[in-house]
Amino acid sequence: MDNVEGSCGASQVPIIQLRSWLLANCFPPLSRMRPATMLRFCKFLIVIALLPLMAAAPAQAHGADQKHPLDGLDSDEISLAVELLRARGHATDRTLFHYVGLVDPPKSRVLAALSHVPTQRQAVAIVRKDAKTFEAMIDLTGRKVDSWGEIDGVQPNILNTEWALANRLVRGDQRWRSAMERRGIRDFDQVYCATLTVGNFDNAETRRLVRMPCYDISAGGPNIYARPIEGVEATVDLDREAVASVYEGPIIAGSKSDLGLGRSVADAGSLVTRDQVEVLPEMNASMVEWGNWSFHLRNDFRFGPILSLIQFGHKGERRSVLYQASLSELVVPYMSEDRSWFYRTYMDVGEYGFGAASRLIPGQDCPNGARMISSTFANDAGQPYSIANNACLFVRSSEQPLWRHSEIYNSSRSIEPGRELVLRTIPTVGNYDYIIDWVFAATGEIRIEVGATGILAVRGIDRSAHFSDDAARIAPDLEAVNHDHFFSFRLDFDIESKNNRVQIDRIVPAEDSDLSPRRIWKTDSTPVTVEGALLAGPDVLGWRVTNNGVLNSLGQHPGYQVLKGPSATSIYSDGDWSLARSRFSTAPIWITRFNPGEQFAAGRFPNQSTPDRGLPEYLNGESVSDADVVLWPTLGMRHVPRPEEWPIMPTMTRSIVIRPFGFQSSNPALSSVE
Repeated sequence: MDNVEGSCGASQVPIIQLRSWLLANCFPPLSRMRPATMLRFCKFLIVIALLPLMAAAPAQAHGADQKHPLDGLDSDEISLAVELLRARGHATDRTLFHYVGLVDPPKSRVLAALSHVPTQRQAVAIVRKDAKTFEAMIDLTGRKVDSWGEIDGVQPNILNTEWALANRLVRGDQRWRSAMERRGIRDFDQVYCATLTVGNFDNAETRRLVRMPCYDISAGGPNIYARPIEGVEATVDLDREAVASVYEGPIIAGSKSDLGLGRSVADAGSLVTRDQVEVLPEMNASMVEWGNWSFHLRNDFRFGPILSLIQFGHKGERRSVLYQASLSELVVPYMSEDRSWFYRTYMDVGEYGFGAASRLIPGQDCPNGARMISSTFANDAGQPYSIANNACLFVRSSEQPLWRHSEIYNSSRSIEPGRELVLRTIPTVGNYDYIIDWVFAATGEIRIEVGATGILAVRGIDRSAHFSDDAARIAPDLEAVNHDHFFSFRLDFDIESKNNRVQIDRIVPAEDSDLSPRRIWKTDSTPVTVEGALLAGPDVLGWRVTNNGVLNSLGQHPGYQVLKGPSATSIYSDGDWSLARSRFSTAPIWITRFNPGEQFAAGRFPNQSTPDRGLPEYLNGESVSDADVVLWPTLGMRHVPRPEEWPIMPTMTRSIVIRPFGFQSSNPALSSVE
């Protein structure tokens, strides 16, 4: 009957067969009907015939009313979680909800659920109440609160409510107002103050603090950071709802820098994305399929896109590559010892969140015709809300042929245009916009492309001041401070199964030989047996994950290789707490054995955190031989600003490449054009 149902709107062959049966057995007079009328009548009869079967059939685990076990929480589930907490007295109208999200079921349950075995839905909530942080585990299936407890000594992410509170408190503080008046500023509604996390440098601070540098926005224009008000900075205690202190330094004349960005959004031109191919990936609820690829997609408030059950195949046979992949953390340390700058060591993912990304505009942020995706989260009060179009999926030309060869000998020519699937989000955190693309190629390659753009963080200077060694002059009265961006990605590999190995692939010189005068190089692979951070010398090609319990048709173990690209790692002093709090930035890649809950490269609560949280805590000497392994590659951007990046930065892009190595026995892209 599936063929019949599908063919009513497509091929006529099954319908013709059904029509003949009906004419012969049930409705001989209908033989005089027109074909189109007969087709509509067929559809009606099929629906009537299937009604008893549909009523009797058991509900499937992934039917219209069932969720994939890795789907994010919907509005009803968020409301239920908060309702259960309120019913237990754990939440009031003053409670702030910093996170309400899905608890990933164990791998074994997820894989079982894919065979239509229902799995339990569980949520976690991080709330702030009475100047304390609490965690709740909530059984949504059983409609009960499983656990509730305080987490001592941690500070969760900054919320919009706290951002607004800090601004209101600063504007009402007489010390701050007097300092502004001494700089000729009396209309405080024309002042914008950023709400910045303060880092941690001595482990002595227990208050929930933010710092508030401010900008003169009286001239209007889209660049609100162009006119910093130097020498005034307030520190706000969010729990006490009070301004803790106001620092006032030397008075520097306000910047007169141009505020324009070249054009307005209304005047922006259309985006032409590499001759986009007008083919959309299939998307069944949260499952994405394109060519030989398939994966599950959910958007998390903290991490942004989480891609699970990533499979790649050849000639229709898809096999497991990664169980889960996502961004884990980003640290942006500024390289200035100045009092107003040294604390700026932002952990943007854990302190602010990458999931509530900017709303994307078709034809500008994404190509026209892209599949736009919306997300649902809990707001600061625990109420569900949706962000429309904060991710997009599209297929584009890769700009290069998938393959080509021209043969002079017989004038033959073989060429195939390249195409790739792109999942895009653009989180905006303060002055920076990050264009994050997950790119899936027909060759079986995955690229994680990160583009940094937006507005430089600047400070006002006297035009006659000497040039600084920690910053670049980008306008006559402005400097942009040197800084880094270190992204840590979490790649939970499952090559064919959970039992995988990791090896370092190197190029080494071959031993001298009497066979020829040549001195050649060869490849060498060193197994990694224990968890840890791995350094990359110039001889390292990359890090390969293989399944040594499986062989391809050539007798090789299938694998995927993470390639080393142009990327920076931390070089500042080990005595610097900002380095100790983001230890993941010191190595190009880390390797751990999978353990539930180990998802946070810099720890679960990086805001005002203590040193060596996250990855350093996960290392306990466990074996990674024939184990469930997780790789944590670091993508580093060292940013020395240039005048050409003002008043808005051209996009600076870096990438991580994850490519098949023996996963197939021949070029898998051939099947993409069959």
